Amino acid sequence: MNLKAPRIALVLLVLFLQGPAWARTAELIEHERVLLPGTSTHLPTTEDARAAIILGGQHLGWRVTGDNIGRITLFYNRKNKHTITIHVIYDAYGFQVRYADSTNMNYEKVDENTALIHPNYNRWINNLIKEIPEAMKEVNAAKARAELIRALKSPSSVQPTHKEQP
Repeated sequence: MNLKAPRIALVLLVLFLQGPAWARTAELIEHERVLLPGTSTHLPTTEDARAAIILGGQHLGWRVTGDNIGRITLFYNRKNKHTITIHVIYDAYGFQVRYADSTNMNYEKVDENTALIHPNYNRWINNLIKEIPEAMKEVNAAKARAELIRALKSPSSVQPTHKEQP
């Protein structure tokens, strides 16, 4: 009786079953710092950046789970199947996203500089990184509108055009 054939079949079966898990990983990309758009009328503030990160995250379904000056923790839940927790480190001029934790995302730390994760992680982070600067434009526009309204309501902004004669 030849025992090699069943062993080879068993090895091939194990490799075949593990194949889909291997196919569902990619290198986790740790993005560089992203600069936020400003305006010519006011300097950006840390509060503006914070608002843009929260607003941009909300646009894509991210929820704030931690909020400290300079660092916001965001949580993403995809169909109650995949979850991601990230830290967004920020100041008035930019931000950087850092992986914190995940569930059902095939995360694996390979070495000190390399980690693997489900490819959707990188896609979802790319979408967030693109959305936050767009949200900053919304924050800047709202701030400009508020400044204009404030200026229009200020008594010093209203100058008489002529004096009426009695």
